Amino acid sequence: MRRPHKKGRSREKWWLQTVAGPVTVRNLLVVIGLAITMQYLDYRGTLGQWEGWFLDVALRWGPQSSGERQIITVEIDKTAYDKFFCSKSPLETTVVTSLVKQIATAADNASVIGVDILTESPVYADVVTAPWFNDAKTVWAADAQTSAPTESATFLGWLAGRNDEWSFELPLVLGKTRNDDDPVKWGASVYVHDRDLGVRKLTREFHRTQRSADLKVWAREVAKAFRTNSDTTHEEVLVSYSTLPPLEYKVSDLFTCNGGGGQCCAGEPVPSGFWNEFKQELQRYRPIVLIGGTFDSSRDLDTPIGRQPGLIVDAYAVQAELSQTYVRDFHPWLKFVFDIPLGLATGWLVLRFAKRSMRRGMQISFLIAAVIIVVSVFLIHAGILWFSFAGVAFGAMLEQLVELYIENPKAAD
Repeated sequence: MRRPHKKGRSREKWWLQTVAGPVTVRNLLVVIGLAITMQYLDYRGTLGQWEGWFLDVALRWGPQSSGERQIITVEIDKTAYDKFFCSKSPLETTVVTSLVKQIATAADNASVIGVDILTESPVYADVVTAPWFNDAKTVWAADAQTSAPTESATFLGWLAGRNDEWSFELPLVLGKTRNDDDPVKWGASVYVHDRDLGVRKLTREFHRTQRSADLKVWAREVAKAFRTNSDTTHEEVLVSYSTLPPLEYKVSDLFTCNGGGGQCCAGEPVPSGFWNEFKQELQRYRPIVLIGGTFDSSRDLDTPIGRQPGLIVDAYAVQAELSQTYVRDFHPWLKFVFDIPLGLATGWLVLRFAKRSMRRGMQISFLIAAVIIVVSVFLIHAGILWFSFAGVAFGAMLEQLVELYIENPKAAD
């Protein structure tokens, strides 16, 4: 007589003995606790410094940008700040306007000019009416210091996918507030620092409160003016500092005073020095030209390559926009759901190999750790920042090894 259920029973017995059996309630609770802990640490930013270090290393292994020169910076260094602006802020309007005009003209209005200089003063209003303005592709910087995160999400709200909500007031650009119908292109240099104060990501889209103004991000607007096929679906972009750095020129090397004097505050600077070389670069590559201050009182930011002027950080951020290294992040609850089976699977692998030999269990643990690191690097280059699964996996491995050693010390031989 045939026994149709015998095969099914054998499969069920094999499953209970080899797979489900080793996964105890204790293991499940430990993995769930590890997953919750990792998500809470992520929410609090406690591991931000270590995650930032790993992110820096992983991005250095990434591909370099192409050899094509895409970004040139024109820096108002300390010498130019003293010579043309007499060390006074805000910067003299006539000098700023003259610099932008001459650079735009030298590029035959083919390059995109990003002006990282605040122009909230009413005296800048006349720039819009200048004959050269309509032909130049300029993107002007705005002040976003009035912005603040007004509502922070709770841990449970954050775990469910809620984000901090920001409130922005519409800033002044070229002497007045601007709207979407205005021909003036503008944006604000806003960076949300990591917990270790480093700048590694550019936030492209902010979750705003109901009454908040729609703030544009300067680096994104510069990249959009240069390349119109910019992605609009991702909220962040990874900023890698291992790419080809911008070609740097200094205002003090490109310009001199009319008549060659020592100081010419409010006077129109005239080309000199490396101007011809600079002009050839513009006409050859048609690049993005970023103009801004690098003098002592300008704003410096912490980066993986040390403290850098805001203009240089902006240059790398624009390059990241052009490279489209977008962050394709998952919601925290989705990471939490996947962390649990991954942690259980990791613990099961360790148990399977360490049941008779702790040494073999240690070997498989090191192998799993190497796989986790390699997978993490590939995820980062895919724009996926998922560090919690590594903590859950390492914790599950350690828990299994300790449990096995306590239950069977002879297995360590």
